[in-house]
Amino acid sequence: MLFQEIAVKDAERRWMDKSDKMQTIKLYNPNWTTGRDLKFRLIKLEKQDGIFMPFFNPSRKRLARLLTEYQPKNAYCSVARWAYFVKEGDKENILLDSNIVVDLDDGTLKILNKIIVTIKQAYPSLKLRYKVRSSKNHYHLIYDQKVYIPHSNKRFEYYKNMMQEITSYLELKGFEIDVEVGKNINGVLRIQNTWNGNKNDSCYSLGSSSKGTMTGVQERISPRPKAKGREGIKTTLPTPIKFISNSVVGAKGTYIPVIKWKQPKKRLLKDIVKRYGLGSFVWIKLPDWHYFVFFKCFDKDGIIKIYRKAKSASLNEFLKFEWNIIPFKGVVFLNKFIKNEGKGVLSRPHLEFFKIDVKKHNSCGSGKLKVYNAKYSLKK
Repeated sequence: MLFQEIAVKDAERRWMDKSDKMQTIKLYNPNWTTGRDLKFRLIKLEKQDGIFMPFFNPSRKRLARLLTEYQPKNAYCSVARWAYFVKEGDKENILLDSNIVVDLDDGTLKILNKIIVTIKQAYPSLKLRYKVRSSKNHYHLIYDQKVYIPHSNKRFEYYKNMMQEITSYLELKGFEIDVEVGKNINGVLRIQNTWNGNKNDSCYSLGSSSKGTMTGVQERISPRPKAKGREGIKTTLPTPIKFISNSVVGAKGTYIPVIKWKQPKKRLLKDIVKRYGLGSFVWIKLPDWHYFVFFKCFDKDGIIKIYRKAKSASLNEFLKFEWNIIPFKGVVFLNKFIKNEGKGVLSRPHLEFFKIDVKKHNSCGSGKLKVYNAKYSLKK
């Protein structure tokens, strides 16, 4: 299955729901990355069979390789950072520092924001780094507090007491939070931009409030932000979406071009339309990508030739899967740049799907296009 409206720089993670049961084809590739700084942290990967594999302080590249190799059900990182780590509770462990974590189960963004205000008033020295959606109605708040305490054991006691104090304070204020997670300095949290195998959902950041040691994606607080032009959310996070294929139903080996760009390239688009007689198109605009969907039919070689000329991100996807996805969540425009009917045979199923009059065109193919539910990663 294909993974969301979001990947990270040069990454594509895909999930595709072809039935009611999620069937994993590929969750991660070697270019996977996360918004969080995972240095000096213990990483735990849960394999599909439930076995946990610990790794201490892997580089981002190594972690990406591990995710690619094992395709884990869940991926976690430690709340604390360690200069030296043997095993949990070992006296030789050397603590660097720890995050303060608030785990909100079965909550809402409104409650989450109330918790943020409450902590800011009671503990102004704490710096909010990340607001994370772990799954539906499940959120994490991740705070930093840098203190200078020379001895590792004393640092451990300080952060442990601070976590217990803040958790108890929020509990006293009536917030229904996970106390065990909030008080556990040896605990782990789900890594951002990974798949939640327990809930069949994606984990992603809702925003980072300031720059610091844990640098990440800067985003506004919103359950699923809507992009407003180039000033909208520049996200690397997963989003539910529906899509169709560019394969022409009823005409085997035939496809329609789907040119995918980060930004519209007006001159190049006009040149391609004129050169290949593509004609009218639908422009689908998502937060980080623009899809230009044409209706003229081509064979495999013709599609590859167009993608290469367009320098489109669709090329790698087509070479790998021999089809392209066409998401239809977003603002859709017909003939936005060019009004040219073009020449050739058009795809009847795609014309019907976008409710374009088929009778006016020479078309091929028959049947309805299948709609897939997916989480698709846009490249940043």
